[in-house]
Amino acid sequence: MKKIIYIILAAVLSASFSLSAMAAVHEPFYKSNIENYDSRKDYYIDRGELAKYMSKLYTMLSNKTLPKSNLNLSDVDESKYPYIANVAAAGIMPATNNKFYPNKTVSGIEFAKILVNTINAAYPSTEKYNLSSYSFLTSRGIWDSTAGISRPVTLKNVSNMIDNTLSAAPDFKEVKKTEASTTENKTNTNQPPKSTVTEGKVAYLTFDDSTSENTIKILDTLKQYGIKGTFYITGTSNPEIIKRIADEGHAIGNHTFSHDYEYIYSSKEAFFEDFYKEEAFLESIIGYKPKLVRLPGGSNNTVSLKYGGENVMKEITKELTEKGYIYTDWNSEAKDASTKNITPEQVKANIFETASKREKAIVLMHQTKGKEATAEALPSVIEEFKAQGFKFDVISDTSYNAQFLK
Repeated sequence: MKKIIYIILAAVLSASFSLSAMAAVHEPFYKSNIENYDSRKDYYIDRGELAKYMSKLYTMLSNKTLPKSNLNLSDVDESKYPYIANVAAAGIMPATNNKFYPNKTVSGIEFAKILVNTINAAYPSTEKYNLSSYSFLTSRGIWDSTAGISRPVTLKNVSNMIDNTLSAAPDFKEVKKTEASTTENKTNTNQPPKSTVTEGKVAYLTFDDSTSENTIKILDTLKQYGIKGTFYITGTSNPEIIKRIADEGHAIGNHTFSHDYEYIYSSKEAFFEDFYKEEAFLESIIGYKPKLVRLPGGSNNTVSLKYGGENVMKEITKELTEKGYIYTDWNSEAKDASTKNITPEQVKANIFETASKREKAIVLMHQTKGKEATAEALPSVIEEFKAQGFKFDVISDTSYNAQFLK
């Protein structure tokens, strides 16, 4: 009898210990790692503070500390940020041009990449999945649904996703698909539209930069005329508008995430870091990685000389082509980005100054806030193209293309 009692007591104590251990393991990350969390949880996190938490997460996942690095970053005070060099050297949060930008906020899509980098660093032999960082985190139940893709992540977002990562480790099994995720997966079967017009006069209406209310007006007009356009999008765009663009059959291209000439054209490496960030952002919304690209300022821009030298554009365009991307310039433009207080009439006149002389016209226009004249001019522009015998099509891998730099 006593033996039975001892066995029962041991089992109870063991269960009690296990529960206590589990509670300790699953204590929220912020409790012992984020100072003043309650008053700061809705603050946007910067790269400097995030590096500290990624260093801690690496240790919690791997039971090791990051290797000490002697990397010397020009914008980092090592006495304030003793962990940044280690995180940068490990490839978790890589530096760019010997700079880390510790005060820069971190977007959702950027954090997704950083978090997956941390997981890969902690488990270097783990299976690598053929998914974007965002898709991986979503499919493993790690992504915090309150975090935005393009807007900065908060302390709360980061803490939640660190907790979810610790819960998913070390197996990172795919979570059971819900009805919502099934619907999302259907979106992920989307494919870019193909060109349908190969002969005769063709107008390719293209719209650059961040989406805005003008994009909605442009989409309404295109829908009214039954025309498909091509939209080259940046990282500050509204995901709902992007989704509408894709759902209505328009082509979508990568116009870089930041559109920051000084940064993206400082080197080929800086360009592709920003480019892939935008690619992941777009893929998370439309379900595929766009192959279409428009380089800010065009492939022959001269401003890049100031930041990356005379060969940087050749290096970028060469690698884009080698990787199967299609960069497209233009042979007709609204001049709505360079002309102050432009009118709808001027937009139209600028376009047809060259388009009327073309068999194939790739028209550069802009959709961002402040380009109301372009949205207002669009119906008249379409009518004029039709009057001159043009048909309309999207840019694709089989369409006509214009490239300044080849």
